[in-house]
Amino acid sequence: MGGQTRKKAVGQIDRLIAELDRNPRLDTVFTICKDLGVDDPIHWMNNVSPVVIDWWIAHYTLKVRRESEAYKDNKSFDPDEASDILKGKVG
Repeated sequence: MGGQTRKKAVGQIDRLIAELDRNPRLDTVFTICKDLGVDDPIHWMNNVSPVVIDWWIAHYTLKVRRESEAYKDNKSFDPDEASDILKGKVG
């Protein structure tokens, strides 16, 4: 009986992984919630304005873009500079 339950759980997890893979917005909501310390991303997403989610997605997109550009512009920076870039102090 325990093996049957385990197979169902694995199947459910595989379906959830596939859903996250198909839905980048949902995947990003999980990242946002992790950073905010929110333990129920689905509840948060269903109770916050879509505009708030859009702003967070824009923030993450810009952050990644800036980090990428900083890396392209100066591939030989020291670890302290890299740390400052990741903390958003440079840019």
